Amino acid sequence: MVIESCAYRVAILGAGVAGSTCAASLLRMPGIAAVVYDMGGRGPGGRTCSRPVDGQGGSFSPADRGGRSSLSEAHADKDLTFDHGAQAFTVSHPEVRALTEAWERAGFVGRWEGTFGKLDASTGAFVAGVAAADSDDTVFGLLGGSGASAADRFVGVPSMGALARGILSDAAASPAAGSTLTSLFGAKATGVTYSGEGYSGEGEGPAGARWTVKSSDGVSRHFDAVITAGHAASFAAQAAASLPGGGGSGGSVSVDALRGVSYPAGCSPLYSLLVAFESPLGDAAPFDGAGVASSDDLRWISRDSSKPSRQRSDGLDLWVALSTEGFARRVEEQAAAEAAEAQAGAEAAAPRAQGGSRPTEAQLQRVAAQLLEALRGALHA
Repeated sequence: MVIESCAYRVAILGAGVAGSTCAASLLRMPGIAAVVYDMGGRGPGGRTCSRPVDGQGGSFSPADRGGRSSLSEAHADKDLTFDHGAQAFTVSHPEVRALTEAWERAGFVGRWEGTFGKLDASTGAFVAGVAAADSDDTVFGLLGGSGASAADRFVGVPSMGALARGILSDAAASPAAGSTLTSLFGAKATGVTYSGEGYSGEGEGPAGARWTVKSSDGVSRHFDAVITAGHAASFAAQAAASLPGGGGSGGSVSVDALRGVSYPAGCSPLYSLLVAFESPLGDAAPFDGAGVASSDDLRWISRDSSKPSRQRSDGLDLWVALSTEGFARRVEEQAAAEAAEAQAGAEAAAPRAQGGSRPTEAQLQRVAAQLLEALRGALHA
């Protein structure tokens, strides 16, 4: 990859909606060479990513792990795609609404119309149209709240993953004079350093470049500025250590202050259950999306097949269930405890995936079984 020396070089870490929109904004300015990094093997999207599955439980991305499918042999060759992260989004800010409407006109965003409300897992009773005023949990704003209209739920078309991809493609198609976009999907930024007076490392580098980004593809690239988006903001604290006052000499930048401002507050893991039923659920699930009450395991259930451009001709009905934060914490704690027990017992354990305490394949199978049981219980099916 060659970045023209006359352009202002900007690295954007993370190609979710935030990073993609940032790149699109930069491309409207002349003389910008933007490079977007995203560790996702499925392409851009971040929390709005979608997961393609081969019908037998396997993801199309070699970096993913997933459980075996219970589909019959007649459907084993079906290509399925689930929105396993963000289910939709609502809009309250006028500038964001203008952006969303432009994306809608461009064809990679659509309105998710259907029946939404609250499901009581203890009784199976569903109440449609629950407003924010009637509920303490609006489920990521999908049932209203924060000035957003729950009547306007937007999704990527034909999948949530198409949202970030569409933003980037649209921006790259008509950049300002002298501006370019390079997308590095599957390349995780592994380190960010600041040199202060311009590039002075080994080998050749562009004159004046103050930042170096190392990535999982083994390449170090040099930039005039680095922007972090989403969870990649943790790099801001790391990079601050090399700024004046952040562990270097002089200046007034506080590492702790930067970490506190940049890192997203309140982030916690959730687990997604992806289910393809061989026929519609009918009266057992009289809704397209529901926040779940009276459940320690489930927070949200939605019918993926009801979203625009998701209709299928093979009769399969695709659903997604999201766990509660409490359920996810219990899984993580159990995974960590089992790993510690294995080490204490000097058992020969297989190398663990990056992340250390992430569940193994066997543990994920248990998680899937637990969530499926919770789903059946909530639907009283």
